Amino acid sequence: MKLSGHPNLRHVGTGNVSVSAVFVHAGKPLGIVAALLEIGRGILPVWLARQGNLPPEGILIGLLVLVVGRYGLTRGGGVTNVTWGILVFDPIIAAFTASTGLLLWGLGRTRLQAARWGALSAALWILIWRQSLSEFLAILALAGVLLLINVLQADDMTLISKLQLLSLDQALNPAQVGEKASHLADLLQAGFPVPQGWVLPPQVSDPSPLLSRIQPPPAPDQPYIVRSSALGEDDEVSSAAGLYITIADLTSTAEVLAAIDTCRSSYSEPQAVAYRQQRQLPTRSMAVLIQRQVESKVAGVAFSRHPLDGSPQLVLEALPGRAAVVSGRQTPLHLDIPLTSDSSALPSQPLLPEAVLQQLIQFVKQIEAHFHGLPQDIEWVWDGEQIWILQSRPITNLRPIWTRTIAAEVIPGAIPPLTWSINRPLTCGVWGDIFKLVLGDAVRDLDFTQTATLLGSHAYFNATLLGAIFRQMGLPEQGWNFSCG
Repeated sequence: MKLSGHPNLRHVGTGNVSVSAVFVHAGKPLGIVAALLEIGRGILPVWLARQGNLPPEGILIGLLVLVVGRYGLTRGGGVTNVTWGILVFDPIIAAFTASTGLLLWGLGRTRLQAARWGALSAALWILIWRQSLSEFLAILALAGVLLLINVLQADDMTLISKLQLLSLDQALNPAQVGEKASHLADLLQAGFPVPQGWVLPPQVSDPSPLLSRIQPPPAPDQPYIVRSSALGEDDEVSSAAGLYITIADLTSTAEVLAAIDTCRSSYSEPQAVAYRQQRQLPTRSMAVLIQRQVESKVAGVAFSRHPLDGSPQLVLEALPGRAAVVSGRQTPLHLDIPLTSDSSALPSQPLLPEAVLQQLIQFVKQIEAHFHGLPQDIEWVWDGEQIWILQSRPITNLRPIWTRTIAAEVIPGAIPPLTWSINRPLTCGVWGDIFKLVLGDAVRDLDFTQTATLLGSHAYFNATLLGAIFRQMGLPEQGWNFSCG
Protein backbone atom coordinates (compact mmCIF):
# COMPACT_ATOMS: atom_id res chain seq x y z
CA MET A 1 0.00 0.00 0.00
CA LYS A 2 2.75 2.46 0.95
CA LEU A 3 4.79 1.72 -2.17
CA SER A 4 1.72 2.23 -4.36
CA GLY A 5 1.05 5.65 -2.85
CA HIS A 6 -2.21 4.65 -1.14
CA PRO A 7 -2.97 5.66 2.47
CA ASN A 8 -2.08 3.60 5.52
CA LEU A 9 -5.04 1.29 6.17
CA ARG A 10 -4.85 2.08 9.88
CA HIS A 11 -5.76 5.68 9.10
CA VAL A 12 -8.75 5.13 6.81
CA GLY A 13 -12.13 3.46 7.06
CA THR A 14 -12.43 1.17 10.06
CA GLY A 15 -8.67 1.09 10.64
CA ASN A 16 -8.47 -2.64 9.91
CA VAL A 17 -5.51 -4.05 7.99
CA SER A 18 -7.32 -6.68 5.94
CA VAL A 19 -7.88 -7.93 2.40
CA SER A 20 -11.37 -6.43 2.30
CA ALA A 21 -9.92 -3.08 3.43
CA VAL A 22 -7.43 -3.15 0.53
CA PHE A 23 -10.25 -3.83 -1.95
CA VAL A 24 -12.29 -0.98 -0.46
CA HIS A 25 -9.56 1.66 -0.20
CA ALA A 26 -7.03 0.70 -2.90
CA GLY A 27 -9.12 -0.95 -5.60
CA LYS A 28 -9.35 -4.36 -7.23
CA PRO A 29 -5.75 -4.84 -8.57
CA LEU A 30 -4.09 -4.26 -5.19
CA GLY A 31 -6.90 -6.18 -3.51
CA ILE A 32 -6.10 -9.25 -5.63
CA VAL A 33 -2.39 -8.95 -4.79
CA ALA A 34 -3.22 -8.66 -1.08
CA ALA A 35 -5.50 -11.72 -1.28
CA LEU A 36 -2.77 -13.81 -2.92
CA LEU A 37 -0.24 -12.76 -0.27
CA GLU A 38 -2.66 -13.67 2.53
CA ILE A 39 -3.39 -17.03 0.91
CA GLY A 40 0.33 -17.77 0.82
CA ARG A 41 0.71 -16.65 4.43
CA GLY A 42 -1.95 -19.16 5.48
CA ILE A 43 -0.62 -22.08 3.42
CA LEU A 44 3.07 -21.60 4.28
CA PRO A 45 2.93 -22.48 8.03
CA VAL A 46 0.88 -25.62 7.29
CA TRP A 47 3.40 -26.74 4.68
CA LEU A 48 6.37 -25.99 6.97
CA ALA A 49 4.72 -27.84 9.88
CA ARG A 50 4.25 -30.92 7.72
CA GLN A 51 7.84 -30.73 6.56
CA GLY A 52 8.82 -30.78 10.23
CA ASN A 53 6.52 -33.75 10.92
CA LEU A 54 4.49 -31.83 13.51
CA PRO A 55 1.27 -33.54 14.71
CA PRO A 56 -2.06 -32.23 13.31
CA GLU A 57 -2.87 -30.33 16.51
CA GLY A 58 0.55 -28.66 16.20
CA ILE A 59 -0.42 -27.36 12.76
CA LEU A 60 -3.63 -25.88 14.18
CA ILE A 61 -1.71 -24.30 17.05
CA GLY A 62 0.67 -22.83 14.47
CA LEU A 63 -2.27 -21.18 12.72
CA LEU A 64 -3.45 -19.91 16.11
CA VAL A 65 -0.04 -18.32 16.77
CA LEU A 66 -0.13 -16.76 13.28
CA VAL A 67 -3.56 -15.20 13.93
CA VAL A 68 -2.65 -13.87 17.38
CA GLY A 69 0.67 -12.47 16.14
CA ARG A 70 -0.89 -10.85 13.11
CA TYR A 71 -3.58 -9.17 15.17
CA GLY A 72 -1.02 -7.99 17.73
CA LEU A 73 1.25 -6.47 15.08
CA THR A 74 -1.16 -5.11 12.46
CA ARG A 75 -4.67 -5.55 13.90
CA GLY A 76 -5.39 -7.88 10.98
CA GLY A 77 -8.15 -10.45 11.35
CA GLY A 78 -6.38 -13.47 9.84
CA VAL A 79 -9.55 -14.93 8.30
CA THR A 80 -8.00 -15.42 4.86
CA ASN A 81 -4.90 -17.03 6.41
CA VAL A 82 -6.94 -19.54 8.41
CA THR A 83 -9.36 -20.31 5.57
CA TRP A 84 -6.59 -21.41 3.23
CA GLY A 85 -4.58 -22.99 6.00
CA ILE A 86 -7.53 -25.22 6.95
CA LEU A 87 -8.16 -25.99 3.27
CA VAL A 88 -4.62 -27.38 2.97
CA PHE A 89 -4.80 -29.02 6.41
CA ASP A 90 -8.00 -30.98 5.60
CA PRO A 91 -10.10 -30.10 2.52
CA ILE A 92 -13.08 -32.10 3.83
CA ILE A 93 -13.20 -30.16 7.11
CA ALA A 94 -12.89 -26.91 5.13
CA ALA A 95 -15.77 -27.95 2.86
CA PHE A 96 -18.02 -28.91 5.80
CA THR A 97 -17.24 -25.63 7.58
CA ALA A 98 -17.91 -23.50 4.49
CA SER A 99 -21.13 -25.41 3.79
CA THR A 100 -22.34 -24.75 7.33
CA GLY A 101 -21.76 -21.02 6.99
CA LEU A 102 -23.46 -20.88 3.58
CA LEU A 103 -26.42 -22.89 4.87
CA LEU A 104 -26.90 -20.51 7.81
CA TRP A 105 -26.68 -17.54 5.47
CA GLY A 106 -29.27 -19.11 3.19
CA LEU A 107 -31.57 -19.64 6.18
CA GLY A 108 -31.66 -15.92 6.83
CA ARG A 109 -28.72 -15.27 9.11
CA THR A 110 -26.66 -12.16 8.47
CA ARG A 111 -23.31 -12.50 6.76
CA LEU A 112 -21.45 -11.93 10.03
CA GLN A 113 -23.60 -14.41 11.96
CA ALA A 114 -23.15 -17.07 9.28
CA ALA A 115 -19.36 -16.53 9.21
CA ARG A 116 -19.03 -16.70 12.99
CA TRP A 117 -21.16 -19.81 13.47
CA GLY A 118 -19.53 -21.42 10.43
CA ALA A 119 -16.09 -20.90 11.98
CA LEU A 120 -17.19 -22.45 15.28
CA SER A 121 -18.67 -25.43 13.44
CA ALA A 122 -15.14 -26.43 12.36
CA ALA A 123 -14.56 -27.82 15.86
CA LEU A 124 -17.66 -30.00 15.58
CA TRP A 125 -16.66 -31.33 12.17
CA ILE A 126 -13.15 -32.17 13.37
CA LEU A 127 -14.61 -34.08 16.31
CA ILE A 128 -16.98 -35.99 14.01
CA TRP A 129 -14.65 -36.56 11.06
CA ARG A 130 -11.21 -36.92 12.64
CA GLN A 131 -12.33 -38.04 16.13
CA SER A 132 -9.38 -36.37 17.84
CA LEU A 133 -9.86 -34.59 21.16
CA SER A 134 -6.56 -32.72 20.91
CA GLU A 135 -7.38 -31.47 17.42
CA PHE A 136 -10.88 -30.54 18.63
CA LEU A 137 -9.46 -28.40 21.45
CA ALA A 138 -6.91 -26.77 19.12
CA ILE A 139 -9.45 -25.86 16.44
CA LEU A 140 -11.91 -24.69 19.12
CA ALA A 141 -9.27 -22.31 20.47
CA LEU A 142 -8.48 -21.11 16.93
CA ALA A 143 -12.16 -20.54 16.11
CA GLY A 144 -12.70 -18.77 19.43
CA VAL A 145 -9.81 -16.37 18.81
CA LEU A 146 -11.08 -15.63 15.29
CA LEU A 147 -14.54 -14.95 16.69
CA LEU A 148 -13.16 -12.63 19.38
CA ILE A 149 -11.11 -10.66 16.85
CA ASN A 150 -14.11 -10.44 14.54
CA VAL A 151 -16.23 -8.98 17.35
CA LEU A 152 -13.52 -6.47 18.30
CA GLN A 153 -13.01 -5.30 14.73
CA ALA A 154 -15.31 -3.06 12.73
CA ASP A 155 -16.56 -4.61 9.50
CA ASP A 156 -14.77 -3.27 6.42
CA MET A 157 -17.38 -4.83 4.17
CA THR A 158 -20.02 -2.45 5.50
CA LEU A 159 -17.97 0.36 3.97
CA ILE A 160 -18.71 -1.00 0.51
CA SER A 161 -22.29 0.31 0.73
CA LYS A 162 -20.82 3.76 1.43
CA LEU A 163 -18.45 3.48 -1.53
CA GLN A 164 -21.09 3.02 -4.19
CA LEU A 165 -22.83 5.45 -6.48
CA LEU A 166 -26.24 5.70 -4.82
CA SER A 167 -29.44 6.35 -6.72
CA LEU A 168 -32.13 8.86 -5.81
CA ASP A 169 -34.56 5.99 -6.38
CA GLN A 170 -33.55 4.52 -3.00
CA ALA A 171 -33.96 5.75 0.56
CA LEU A 172 -30.88 7.76 1.54
CA ASN A 173 -29.53 8.57 4.97
CA PRO A 174 -28.87 12.32 5.40
CA ALA A 175 -26.01 11.49 7.77
CA GLN A 176 -24.24 9.78 4.84
CA VAL A 177 -25.27 11.86 1.81
CA GLY A 178 -26.45 15.21 3.21
CA GLU A 179 -29.90 16.74 3.56
CA LYS A 180 -30.15 17.96 -0.04
CA ALA A 181 -29.73 14.53 -1.63
CA SER A 182 -31.76 12.82 1.08
CA HIS A 183 -34.69 15.24 0.64
CA LEU A 184 -34.68 14.81 -3.14
CA ALA A 185 -34.67 11.02 -2.83
CA ASP A 186 -37.54 11.28 -0.36
CA LEU A 187 -39.54 13.50 -2.71
CA LEU A 188 -38.86 11.29 -5.74
CA GLN A 189 -40.07 8.20 -3.92
CA ALA A 190 -43.15 10.12 -2.74
CA GLY A 191 -44.10 10.75 -6.37
CA PHE A 192 -42.89 14.32 -6.87
CA PRO A 193 -41.19 15.16 -10.21
CA VAL A 194 -37.46 15.11 -9.42
CA PRO A 195 -34.86 14.71 -12.21
CA GLN A 196 -33.08 11.36 -12.28
CA GLY A 197 -29.87 11.44 -10.27
CA TRP A 198 -27.15 9.73 -8.31
CA VAL A 199 -25.19 10.57 -5.17
CA LEU A 200 -21.45 10.10 -4.65
CA PRO A 201 -20.78 9.60 -0.90
CA PRO A 202 -17.87 11.49 0.68
CA GLN A 203 -15.91 8.28 1.34
CA VAL A 204 -15.36 7.60 -2.38
CA SER A 205 -11.86 8.83 -3.19
CA ASP A 206 -11.81 7.70 -6.85
CA PRO A 207 -15.26 8.04 -8.46
CA SER A 208 -14.16 7.23 -12.01
CA PRO A 209 -14.96 3.46 -11.89
CA LEU A 210 -18.47 4.21 -10.58
CA LEU A 211 -19.61 6.68 -13.21
CA SER A 212 -20.43 3.91 -15.69
CA ARG A 213 -23.64 3.47 -13.69
CA ILE A 214 -24.89 6.81 -14.97
CA GLN A 215 -27.25 5.98 -17.81
CA PRO A 216 -27.65 7.47 -20.29
CA PRO A 217 -24.07 8.75 -20.13
CA PRO A 218 -23.32 12.47 -20.40
CA ALA A 219 -23.50 13.70 -23.98
CA PRO A 220 -24.09 16.98 -25.85
CA ASP A 221 -27.78 16.09 -26.18
CA GLN A 222 -28.00 14.91 -22.56
CA PRO A 223 -26.01 17.20 -20.26
CA TYR A 224 -25.64 16.62 -16.53
CA ILE A 225 -25.31 18.93 -13.56
CA VAL A 226 -23.14 18.41 -10.45
CA ARG A 227 -24.25 19.92 -7.15
CA SER A 228 -23.14 19.83 -3.55
CA SER A 229 -24.88 17.89 -0.79
CA ALA A 230 -22.77 18.75 2.22
CA LEU A 231 -23.37 16.86 5.44
CA GLY A 232 -25.09 19.28 7.80
CA GLU A 233 -26.22 21.59 4.96
CA ASP A 234 -29.90 22.60 4.65
CA ASP A 235 -31.09 21.24 7.97
CA GLU A 236 -33.68 22.90 10.20
CA VAL A 237 -31.24 25.35 11.77
CA SER A 238 -28.81 26.17 8.97
CA SER A 239 -28.99 26.68 5.23
CA ALA A 240 -25.87 26.91 3.08
CA ALA A 241 -27.80 28.21 0.08
CA GLY A 242 -25.41 29.43 -2.63
CA LEU A 243 -22.35 28.65 -0.53
CA TYR A 244 -21.03 25.70 -2.53
CA ILE A 245 -20.46 25.29 -6.25
CA THR A 246 -22.95 23.97 -8.82
CA ILE A 247 -21.58 23.09 -12.27
CA ALA A 248 -23.91 22.65 -15.25
CA ASP A 249 -23.65 21.69 -18.95
CA LEU A 250 -21.46 18.62 -18.39
CA THR A 251 -21.46 16.62 -21.63
CA SER A 252 -18.80 13.97 -20.96
CA THR A 253 -17.65 11.70 -18.15
CA ALA A 254 -14.34 13.59 -17.97
CA GLU A 255 -16.22 16.85 -17.39
CA VAL A 256 -18.32 15.20 -14.66
CA LEU A 257 -15.15 13.96 -12.92
CA ALA A 258 -13.58 17.42 -13.03
CA ALA A 259 -16.80 18.97 -11.73
CA ILE A 260 -16.88 16.51 -8.81
CA ASP A 261 -13.38 17.59 -7.76
CA THR A 262 -14.30 21.28 -8.07
CA CYS A 263 -17.52 20.80 -6.12
CA ARG A 264 -15.73 18.93 -3.34
CA SER A 265 -13.00 21.54 -3.09
CA SER A 266 -15.61 24.26 -2.52
CA TYR A 267 -16.25 22.75 0.92
CA SER A 268 -12.82 24.05 2.00
CA GLU A 269 -13.15 27.52 0.48
CA PRO A 270 -12.58 30.36 3.01
CA GLN A 271 -16.18 31.58 2.86
CA ALA A 272 -17.50 28.07 3.52
CA VAL A 273 -15.15 27.58 6.46
CA ALA A 274 -16.10 31.00 7.85
CA TYR A 275 -19.82 30.20 7.51
CA ARG A 276 -19.44 27.02 9.56
CA GLN A 277 -17.27 28.71 12.17
CA GLN A 278 -19.69 31.62 12.64
CA ARG A 279 -22.55 29.19 13.24
CA GLN A 280 -20.42 26.77 15.28
CA LEU A 281 -21.17 23.98 12.80
CA PRO A 282 -18.83 20.97 12.75
CA THR A 283 -16.63 20.36 9.72
CA ARG A 284 -17.87 17.17 8.12
CA SER A 285 -17.63 16.25 4.45
CA MET A 286 -19.21 16.72 1.06
CA ALA A 287 -21.36 14.29 -0.89
CA VAL A 288 -21.92 15.15 -4.55
CA LEU A 289 -25.23 15.04 -6.40
CA ILE A 290 -25.13 14.16 -10.11
CA GLN A 291 -28.39 14.77 -12.00
CA ARG A 292 -29.71 14.91 -15.52
CA GLN A 293 -29.94 18.56 -16.45
CA VAL A 294 -33.38 19.94 -17.20
CA GLU A 295 -33.51 22.60 -19.92
CA SER A 296 -35.86 25.13 -18.39
CA LYS A 297 -38.08 27.76 -19.95
CA VAL A 298 -38.81 29.24 -16.53
CA ALA A 299 -36.80 28.81 -13.33
CA GLY A 300 -37.62 30.00 -9.87
CA VAL A 301 -37.98 29.54 -6.15
CA ALA A 302 -41.07 29.12 -4.02
CA PHE A 303 -41.58 29.63 -0.31
CA SER A 304 -44.42 27.77 1.35
CA ARG A 305 -44.61 30.57 3.95
CA HIS A 306 -43.57 34.19 3.73
CA PRO A 307 -39.79 34.04 4.35
CA LEU A 308 -39.72 37.27 6.35
CA ASP A 309 -42.52 36.84 8.84
CA GLY A 310 -43.78 33.28 8.41
CA SER A 311 -47.26 34.49 7.52
CA PRO A 312 -49.57 32.02 5.71
CA GLN A 313 -48.89 33.09 2.14
CA LEU A 314 -46.99 31.42 -0.63
CA VAL A 315 -44.20 33.47 -2.23
CA LEU A 316 -43.07 32.74 -5.80
CA GLU A 317 -40.19 34.26 -7.72
CA ALA A 318 -39.36 33.32 -11.31
CA LEU A 319 -37.22 34.28 -14.28
CA PRO A 320 -37.30 33.12 -17.91
CA GLY A 321 -34.76 30.57 -19.09
CA ARG A 322 -32.07 29.24 -16.78
CA ALA A 323 -31.36 32.42 -14.83
CA ALA A 324 -30.78 31.89 -11.13
CA VAL A 325 -33.28 33.87 -9.09
CA VAL A 326 -30.98 34.01 -6.08
CA SER A 327 -28.11 35.52 -8.09
CA GLY A 328 -29.63 39.00 -7.87
CA ARG A 329 -28.50 39.88 -11.41
CA GLN A 330 -32.05 40.21 -12.73
CA THR A 331 -35.29 41.33 -11.15
CA PRO A 332 -37.56 38.28 -10.96
CA LEU A 333 -41.31 38.05 -11.24
CA HIS A 334 -42.61 38.19 -7.66
CA LEU A 335 -45.98 36.83 -6.51
CA ASP A 336 -47.48 36.77 -3.01
CA ILE A 337 -50.35 34.30 -2.93
CA PRO A 338 -52.44 33.88 0.24
CA LEU A 339 -52.80 30.20 1.07
CA THR A 340 -56.54 30.69 1.43
CA SER A 341 -57.01 32.11 -2.07
CA ASP A 342 -58.75 30.05 -4.76
CA SER A 343 -57.56 29.54 -8.32
CA SER A 344 -59.86 32.25 -9.67
CA ALA A 345 -58.01 34.83 -7.58
CA LEU A 346 -54.54 34.02 -8.92
CA PRO A 347 -52.69 37.09 -10.21
CA SER A 348 -52.02 37.37 -13.91
CA GLN A 349 -48.39 37.12 -14.97
CA PRO A 350 -46.50 36.64 -18.26
CA LEU A 351 -44.23 33.66 -17.53
CA LEU A 352 -46.35 30.66 -16.52
CA PRO A 353 -49.66 29.43 -17.94
CA GLU A 354 -52.38 29.51 -15.30
CA ALA A 355 -52.63 25.71 -15.17
CA VAL A 356 -48.88 25.43 -14.57
CA LEU A 357 -49.04 28.06 -11.83
CA GLN A 358 -51.88 26.18 -10.14
CA GLN A 359 -49.91 22.93 -10.30
CA LEU A 360 -46.82 24.64 -8.85
CA ILE A 361 -48.87 26.00 -5.95
CA GLN A 362 -50.22 22.52 -5.25
CA PHE A 363 -46.70 21.06 -5.32
CA VAL A 364 -45.50 23.66 -2.81
CA LYS A 365 -48.38 22.93 -0.43
CA GLN A 366 -47.92 19.17 -0.79
CA ILE A 367 -44.16 19.33 -0.22
CA GLU A 368 -44.61 21.33 2.99
CA ALA A 369 -47.20 18.78 4.16
CA HIS A 370 -44.82 15.96 3.20
CA PHE A 371 -42.18 17.43 5.51
CA HIS A 372 -44.63 17.55 8.43
CA GLY A 373 -45.60 21.19 8.03
CA LEU A 374 -42.05 22.54 8.11
CA PRO A 375 -41.98 25.68 5.88
CA GLN A 376 -39.99 24.96 2.72
CA ASP A 377 -37.76 26.91 0.34
CA ILE A 378 -38.19 25.11 -2.99
CA GLU A 379 -36.15 25.44 -6.18
CA TRP A 380 -38.05 24.51 -9.34
CA VAL A 381 -37.98 24.75 -13.14
CA TRP A 382 -40.57 24.42 -15.89
CA ASP A 383 -39.31 22.87 -19.13
CA GLY A 384 -42.34 23.85 -21.19
CA GLU A 385 -44.12 20.58 -20.46
CA GLN A 386 -43.85 19.91 -16.73
CA ILE A 387 -42.53 21.29 -13.47
CA TRP A 388 -39.40 19.74 -11.93
CA ILE A 389 -38.38 20.02 -8.29
CA LEU A 390 -34.63 20.64 -7.99
CA GLN A 391 -34.35 21.19 -4.25
CA SER A 392 -36.38 21.60 -1.09
CA ARG A 393 -34.92 22.82 2.17
CA PRO A 394 -36.33 24.30 5.38
CA ILE A 395 -36.73 28.06 5.64
CA THR A 396 -34.24 28.77 8.42
CA ASN A 397 -34.55 32.54 8.82
CA LEU A 398 -38.15 32.75 10.05
CA ARG A 399 -38.41 34.89 13.14
CA PRO A 400 -40.33 33.37 16.07
CA ILE A 401 -44.10 33.57 15.68
CA TRP A 402 -45.77 34.52 18.97
CA THR A 403 -49.37 33.50 19.60
CA ARG A 404 -52.03 33.90 22.31
CA THR A 405 -53.56 30.56 21.36
CA ILE A 406 -53.36 28.24 24.38
CA ALA A 407 -51.79 31.08 26.41
CA ALA A 408 -55.16 32.88 26.47
CA GLU A 409 -56.68 29.83 28.15
CA VAL A 410 -53.80 28.93 30.46
CA ILE A 411 -52.84 32.49 31.52
CA PRO A 412 -55.86 34.65 30.61
CA GLY A 413 -55.30 37.83 32.63
CA ALA A 414 -52.75 40.62 32.73
CA ILE A 415 -49.46 39.72 34.40
CA PRO A 416 -47.28 42.17 36.36
CA PRO A 417 -43.66 42.28 35.12
CA LEU A 418 -42.28 41.26 38.53
CA THR A 419 -44.52 38.17 38.63
CA TRP A 420 -43.50 37.29 35.07
CA SER A 421 -39.77 37.67 35.83
CA ILE A 422 -40.17 35.01 38.55
CA ASN A 423 -42.59 32.64 36.83
CA ARG A 424 -41.12 32.61 33.31
CA PRO A 425 -37.78 30.92 34.17
CA LEU A 426 -39.60 28.35 36.30
CA THR A 427 -42.29 27.58 33.73
CA CYS A 428 -39.99 27.51 30.70
CA GLY A 429 -37.38 25.53 32.60
CA VAL A 430 -39.85 22.84 33.66
CA TRP A 431 -41.25 22.43 30.15
CA GLY A 432 -37.72 22.33 28.75
CA ASP A 433 -36.73 19.59 31.18
CA ILE A 434 -39.84 17.57 30.29
CA PHE A 435 -39.24 17.76 26.52
CA LYS A 436 -35.52 16.99 26.91
CA LEU A 437 -36.41 13.95 29.00
CA VAL A 438 -38.96 12.71 26.46
CA LEU A 439 -37.22 13.62 23.18
CA GLY A 440 -33.55 13.51 24.22
CA ASP A 441 -30.93 14.71 21.72
CA ALA A 442 -33.60 15.59 19.14
CA VAL A 443 -34.28 18.87 20.99
CA ARG A 444 -30.82 19.61 22.37
CA ASP A 445 -30.40 22.66 20.09
CA LEU A 446 -33.73 24.27 21.04
CA ASP A 447 -33.73 27.25 23.42
CA PHE A 448 -36.54 26.53 25.86
CA THR A 449 -36.05 29.87 27.62
CA GLN A 450 -37.86 31.30 24.56
CA THR A 451 -40.99 29.19 25.06
CA ALA A 452 -43.01 32.19 26.26
CA THR A 453 -42.74 35.97 26.47
CA LEU A 454 -44.68 38.93 27.84
CA LEU A 455 -46.18 41.40 25.35
CA GLY A 456 -48.49 44.15 26.60
CA SER A 457 -48.73 42.47 30.03
CA HIS A 458 -50.11 39.29 28.41
CA ALA A 459 -48.38 35.94 27.95
CA TYR A 460 -47.58 34.70 24.43
CA PHE A 461 -46.26 31.28 23.42
CA ASN A 462 -43.55 30.76 20.79
CA ALA A 463 -45.46 29.01 18.00
CA THR A 464 -42.28 28.43 15.98
CA LEU A 465 -40.52 26.67 18.86
CA LEU A 466 -43.55 24.60 19.83
CA GLY A 467 -44.05 23.64 16.20
CA ALA A 468 -40.46 22.36 16.07
CA ILE A 469 -41.10 20.30 19.21
CA PHE A 470 -44.29 18.91 17.70
CA ARG A 471 -42.40 17.82 14.58
CA GLN A 472 -39.80 16.03 16.69
CA MET A 473 -42.68 14.09 18.22
CA GLY A 474 -43.54 12.86 14.72
CA LEU A 475 -46.65 15.04 14.43
CA PRO A 476 -47.42 17.81 11.90
CA GLU A 477 -46.92 21.40 12.94
CA GLN A 478 -50.51 22.16 11.98
CA GLY A 479 -51.63 19.93 14.82
CA TRP A 480 -51.15 22.85 17.18
CA ASN A 481 -53.63 24.83 15.09
CA PHE A 482 -51.84 28.06 15.93
CA SER A 483 -53.55 31.34 15.15
CA CYS A 484 -50.99 34.05 14.60
CA GLY A 485 -51.65 37.74 14.91
